[in-house]
Amino acid sequence: MTRALAKELAPEIVVNAVCPGVIKTELSNAMINAREAQLAAGISMKRVGTPQDVASVVTFLATCEPNFITGQDIQIDGMQWVR
Repeated sequence: MTRALAKELAPEIVVNAVCPGVIKTELSNAMINAREAQLAAGISMKRVGTPQDVASVVTFLATCEPNFITGQDIQIDGMQWVR
């Protein structure tokens, strides 16, 4: 859907999807705290993400002009994989 929208709305509008993995927020603290070591073991970066990790990418996409990035699904998951 991201690529189809990007094709239809270009060149006036860029369309990208931000796909976060395990992100430690106030709402997810209880779930993540109980299993943080186990969750981090399945992530190549060996840690769970932070809101700042996501915000940095979103800020870049929103403020980079001219932006030639469109139709992309950008994963922010520290290279998460299943054991």
